[in-house]
Amino acid sequence: MVTKNFRDARHAIEGNSWLDDLSRASLSVAESKFPEKLDEIPSLHVSLLGIHDLDAYISSIMTKAVQDATAKIGHIIRNPKSEVSAVYPRDREKARLIQRGQSGGMIIFGFADDQRIADNYLTDPIETLAERAARELLTVLPRSDDDDASLDAVLAQRPTVRNAVSDIVNAVPAQTSGLDFRLMLGTGETVDSVLTAEQAAVLKNSLGETRRHVRTITRIGRLDGVRTKRRIFYLELKEGVEIHGAIDISELEEVRQNLDREVVVTLQEERTRSLTGRRGRPYYRLMKLQSSQSLF
Repeated sequence: MVTKNFRDARHAIEGNSWLDDLSRASLSVAESKFPEKLDEIPSLHVSLLGIHDLDAYISSIMTKAVQDATAKIGHIIRNPKSEVSAVYPRDREKARLIQRGQSGGMIIFGFADDQRIADNYLTDPIETLAERAARELLTVLPRSDDDDASLDAVLAQRPTVRNAVSDIVNAVPAQTSGLDFRLMLGTGETVDSVLTAEQAAVLKNSLGETRRHVRTITRIGRLDGVRTKRRIFYLELKEGVEIHGAIDISELEEVRQNLDREVVVTLQEERTRSLTGRRGRPYYRLMKLQSSQSLF
C-alpha cells in the first residue's frame, strides 16, 4: 500500500457523519505514518513520552503551543528586526500547521500545500515558511537529555525565540516524562530534538526570571568550535577562558569560514538576577564576527 492510496481514499469520503470524519482522520494518520517516499509528505511528529492515551485537553494545549511557537519563529524569519511576545492571526496564517492525526501519545502535524507557492520568496521555494520555522524551532531545542549547551543557548536567544520556547515549555504536561520531536522535510532530511521534563523545568524557571542587565561587548579569541545545526559557538578567549552561546542566523556563514581562527566578535551579554538578588551567570549571543589579522 502506498501514500497515494491513503490520500485518494481520504478525498473520496464526501460525507459529514461521525463515521466519515473518523475514517478521514484514520486515513490521515496512515498517510503520515506510512509514506511511500519521505519527500512526499513533510511532517512534524510530537510525541509525549509516557502517555499512551492522549486526551483532548492535553492535546489541545500541546497543539496550540506548537502552532504558536512556530508562528513566532515564522514572524522573525519574515521580519528579522521585529520582536513579538504574542501571536497574531497573520503570523499563524503565514506559518500554518495542519493537524494530520493522532496516534497514542503522538500528534502528527503537516504543512499547508497551498503555501508552497505563496512562500516562494524563501531561499528554497520547496520549503514553506511553516516548515522553515519548525526547523529553526527544533534546532534551538536540546538534541538530547544531557545537551546542557543548548539549554544555555536558549537563554541567550533573542526575545521572540525565547518566547517561542516558553510556549513549548509551559505546555509540557505533568503526566509526561518529556517531549520528542521529529521533523521530516521534503528534502529527505530529518531534524530531531527532545525536551525532558527536567529540562523543561529548568527552562521554565530560567525564562521566568527578570532580566536585569544587557550589554554589548567586544572580545578577541579563537573560534574553537561550532555546532551550526544547533546554532551554538565556542570561543576560547586570550585569557584562556572558553565561553559559548547562541549564534544569530545571519552570522552562520561567517562562523563557518572562521572556524579555528582568531576572530573579533561582538557579543550581547545578558545576566539575570533573582528576586533574592542572586546574579546568574552570563549568557552570550554572537551578533557580529570578523577575522583577525593574525592567528591565535
